[in-house]
Amino acid sequence: MEMYAQTWMPVGSGMNSIVNNETGFDSVLFAGGIFTTAGGNTANYISQWNGVNWSSVSTGTDSTVFAMCSYNSTLFAGGVFDSAGGKFTNNVAIWNGANWSPAGAGLNAAVYAFCVYQGELYAGGGFDSSGATSANFVAEWNGTNWVSANGLIKTHIGYFRAGTAYGVNALAVYKGLLFAGGYIDSANGSRANYIAEWNGTNWAPVGLGTNGYINALCVYNSMLYAGGYFDSAGGQPAGNIAAWNGTTWSNVGKGVNNIVYSLCVNQGVLYAGGIFDSAGGVSASNVAVWNGSNWSPLGIGTSGSVYSLCGFDSSLYVGGNFNFAGGNPASYIAEWSDSLLTGINAIAYSGDAKIFPNPATDKMFLQYNAVNTGAVTIKITDLSGKTIDNYSIDNVKSGVNDYPINVTGLGAGMYLIEVSDSHQTSYRKFVKQ
Repeated sequence: MEMYAQTWMPVGSGMNSIVNNETGFDSVLFAGGIFTTAGGNTANYISQWNGVNWSSVSTGTDSTVFAMCSYNSTLFAGGVFDSAGGKFTNNVAIWNGANWSPAGAGLNAAVYAFCVYQGELYAGGGFDSSGATSANFVAEWNGTNWVSANGLIKTHIGYFRAGTAYGVNALAVYKGLLFAGGYIDSANGSRANYIAEWNGTNWAPVGLGTNGYINALCVYNSMLYAGGYFDSAGGQPAGNIAAWNGTTWSNVGKGVNNIVYSLCVNQGVLYAGGIFDSAGGVSASNVAVWNGSNWSPLGIGTSGSVYSLCGFDSSLYVGGNFNFAGGNPASYIAEWSDSLLTGINAIAYSGDAKIFPNPATDKMFLQYNAVNTGAVTIKITDLSGKTIDNYSIDNVKSGVNDYPINVTGLGAGMYLIEVSDSHQTSYRKFVKQ
């Protein structure tokens, strides 16, 4: 069975404040930000989602996490914090799956981005040193300490997300070069408008650059995409997002009408998140998708700014400063599924039944639109297909019906509910906490 599914879903009960970044590590999704609880439990600025529950990452950090990256079987976290797991870490720390450790002497100011280039990990941010070592805005990790990436980037001072910052906001690899975007003013003595490229030895400008700051970089369809707050790239009109082909800049449709904070490729298309209400002239609330030719909205989008996008386990995870996604409650993080699905993943999104709350702890409600008066059969299975419960409800009236379902006896995990009558069958996934 195949179908094309598009839907917004909450990720558990979410967080109590802003999500800045997500990434996959050790087969689970990690989220970092300004929050101190996730799924209703203490989780200081970083948490992990196993598909069912949020849990803490030891004792977390003592302040904001802006960036994360999987590297050499460990997770690097960067931001504005002094400690992780109770250990002094100086804005960057390493998680090995069990414990936190410092990354050398750390970096002396905010870390906003990570990227692996030529097998080595690079960090970008507002820093200018690691211990006694100079490292201006981009630093390379040698396995023991941070060293300078030639340090010849100079920057403006500007505004980034929730506070005043300066330096490098984004890193990406394209055509064998490392690109840095942010508030960059010059590279290796040459004017570099908000973006520069590194060949492993020297920094250089990227054409004429943009006329405003860059927050995100991403490679899609053999081009480098830059998103931020600008209306010109390479001297040509560009609505806060532009594409670089190695020689020239070009616009991306009509772009979006306000700031782009994040870019992500997932399921063969490019997603942009930020604070905007139109993309390519089409209404799009803070998040949109570019298929190489046109912009489209993701349903009705989110109720507030999107700061991060991450493709993980066939879905797109969206983080930011919002409480609703697709019109449904979603506290600072949500999941968007927009893909060709098969088997149980496909049928889990078919039909017009609705269930809430989802996840559920003891009771949830099923809302079902019956075509005619008659009997309805409800079956609950686990993801292996084993039937957990199966019963019928007689004399169901035509139209919308609401049924309470007791899930107290179910173990924690993900389940499939099937609702059928003589005219239709609907399926939904739900999570028992």
